[in-house]
Amino acid sequence: MYWKIKKDYFDHVILWRKGDWYVTFFTDSVILNQITDKITWTVNSEIGFYKNKIDEHIKLLIDNGYRVIRCE
Repeated sequence: MYWKIKKDYFDHVILWRKGDWYVTFFTDSVILNQITDKITWTVNSEIGFYKNKIDEHIKLLIDNGYRVIRCE
């Protein structure tokens, strides 16, 4: 499912909801890692953050010039 969305929005960072976490994959993980130190590496080498920090991370990404897709 990720790649079906990403192929049409390659210039966006996709924040994917996984339970109580939002995670990123591949290049989106690199971007998130570069602009924040408030992230957690998950078991599958994804980068994620707890769901109550979603607004903070979206603002941070937008303030750094990125477009964001939030998938629930």
